[in-house]
Amino acid sequence: TVSLGDVYDFEAEKAVLYEYFTGEYKILDKNEKLDITLKSGDDFRLYTVAPYENETAVLGDVSKYIGAAAIKSKTDKSFELFESGNAAYVKNGKLFTVNNSVQIVFDNNPLK
Repeated sequence: TVSLGDVYDFEAEKAVLYEYFTGEYKILDKNEKLDITLKSGDDFRLYTVAPYENETAVLGDVSKYIGAAAIKSKTDKSFELFESGNAAYVKNGKLFTVNNSVQIVFDNNPLK
């Protein structure tokens, strides 16, 4: 299982867990656990954990293993990447992706 309590010094009440290889995501409450089953010793998962505040979580450039490192800045209405990439965020429970952008304004129409 995975929970937000497994993340050192994580204080948000909710978070989005985004799995890099599958593109699947889940919104978790602070005390909720996500059951994960690995099929063999060669099976693995890579999750980005992003705070989900005001019904929004910024994932960064999801084409990179550590997509959050691509985030240059963020506000309540937008975020900016250091370079053009496959930006993603979750807003009101839906995943949005914006390709080849640096400045992203939060929208209410999911592209994915």
